[in-house]
Amino acid sequence: MRVQVNTRGYGGGKVHKQIVVITNDPNTPKLRLGISGMVEKFASVQPRYLRLFGTAGETIKATVTVKPEKKYPFKVVAARARTGKFIHVRLMDHPEADSPYKIEVENVRRDAGRYVDTVILKTDSTIRPELTINVFGMIRPPESAAGKNGSAAGGKAGEGHDKN
Repeated sequence: MRVQVNTRGYGGGKVHKQIVVITNDPNTPKLRLGISGMVEKFASVQPRYLRLFGTAGETIKATVTVKPEKKYPFKVVAARARTGKFIHVRLMDHPEADSPYKIEVENVRRDAGRYVDTVILKTDSTIRPELTINVFGMIRPPESAAGKNGSAAGGKAGEGHDKN
């Protein structure tokens, strides 16, 4: 028997999982096994996901920082969006070996609506050739003249998105 556990999101913490084994033993047709252990952290990613919230027509962007753990050094060699329909991804210059990588993600949606995409970071690591960061976007319509006079609800541009 071989068991594989997805440890994504557990880096630096403990994982607990259970499996059910179906046997041919009439006294124990099902056997529940527990698996637990510490998961080593591969990299620090801040924030772990991005929320790009704001008003259509305004600049909405955020930055993610990725810092490899000393035990698992790697380089980020490329950054892209899975679909790229509503976001633009840019891997910023990496001036020093010990500094974290910075990835800028900008909303390019011009109309109101919601979207989901994923930033994919390609690394030179054989352990984790790709890192992913989920992106959630919610773009409000531009405030109308009535909204500016107080008769319609509105919010600040970029409200709720992560700023780093």
